[in-house]
Amino acid sequence: MPFLNTSIQTKKSQILTDSRFLSQPAETLFVAIKGTRHDGHAYIEELIEKGVNEFIVSKEWATNHPESENKATFHIAAQPLSALQELVAVHRDQYNIPVVGITGSNGKTIVKEWLSTLLHGDFKLAKSPRSYNSQIGVPLSVWQLGAHHELGIFEAGISQPAEMQALQQVIKPDIGIFTNIGTAHAEGFRSQKQKITEKLRLFRQSRLLIYCQDYAELDEEIRIFLKAVNPQIELIPWSLKQKGHTTIEVNKKKDHSLLAIYWNGDEYDLRLPFIDDASIENAIHCFFAAFLLLKRKVAEEQIPELIQHRMDELKPVPMRLELKEGINNCYLIDDSYNNDFGGLSMALNFMNQHHINRKKTVILSDVLQTGLPQKDLYQQISKLLEGAGVERIIGIGKAFQSHKKHFEEITTFLSVAEFLESNQLKTFESELILIKGARNFGFEQI
Repeated sequence: MPFLNTSIQTKKSQILTDSRFLSQPAETLFVAIKGTRHDGHAYIEELIEKGVNEFIVSKEWATNHPESENKATFHIAAQPLSALQELVAVHRDQYNIPVVGITGSNGKTIVKEWLSTLLHGDFKLAKSPRSYNSQIGVPLSVWQLGAHHELGIFEAGISQPAEMQALQQVIKPDIGIFTNIGTAHAEGFRSQKQKITEKLRLFRQSRLLIYCQDYAELDEEIRIFLKAVNPQIELIPWSLKQKGHTTIEVNKKKDHSLLAIYWNGDEYDLRLPFIDDASIENAIHCFFAAFLLLKRKVAEEQIPELIQHRMDELKPVPMRLELKEGINNCYLIDDSYNNDFGGLSMALNFMNQHHINRKKTVILSDVLQTGLPQKDLYQQISKLLEGAGVERIIGIGKAFQSHKKHFEEITTFLSVAEFLESNQLKTFESELILIKGARNFGFEQI
């Protein structure tokens, strides 16, 4: 296949930028990105030997490697990273669904995870795995979008000017959340004002933006800059300092907080299982976004009670996967807060980074609300686990029991309680164990 200079199109389902995380070679498009420490082009020959047959490469590499022309399909790009972003931007345009874009100095991942929790039972949603909010992470996240999804929730972070424009094209959020803005000038920006303006570019085509009006510089830039480039945008500026029309009173108790939210002439009472300021701020963002989105699915008078019920179940979100030493010469990767397909892939990648001489084991709950037919979903999970070299699989939930035929070897249980009552815990020895479960399964007990 000759080198291709045309606009990039692919039928591959997987996009890879790190050769260490290869799991499905025949389904993979590898993007060779040159960074400050690593150059993806160095791994092309190795990946071809492993079965990858489609690549995005730089013009410089193609010029210097004419002998590779017939080994695979090569898409030539001036900048492979830009080509990746453009490819995913075209993919994003295929889906006319609500997409939430989240940016700010802190709290992006927590707001994304909590909002997903508040909406999970009503929407088939795609979201950024963990903190995938970079120039590479955002397109890899948005590539997950499929015809079965009803909602996307993606976070975006930048470290210098001119980065957000590309991410805006990839996410194209119609609902925005600006979490907060730090007081210190971030390295890479001339001033606080420039940092705010650059982040606001994510919302230059959005129809609605939620933010805290108490950040004076942020409020000013939204009303001056953002309103100038997007005059039709609807703003929901809320305040804890009794500014504007949407105000919130907070009454902190010993282990929870009581909120009175005054919005559009109505009062909503909300109880939060947190007392720290950051969690209260993040939860308020989630309240407004969840309320607006749930209007599409639920009668408005039912929404406050539904949100309260789900707020009661919110927990702190671990910001990164960690390797923990267990008993019987085992190591644990604890990811017991949620279980979605994109997050599973990322957790398996983390697992493969740790070259511990241990048998690879996963304990998984059912993967909920993906929108995919269960047969297709569990076939994909089986293929993913096989590609990651997992040797022992324990599935917990009705869906795993119903679809265990798709796995070459698997032990299944209906519930965590049934698993804990079995003798399985006594059988773990010298294993690297990934524990990953949807919140309502209670995997923290394991």
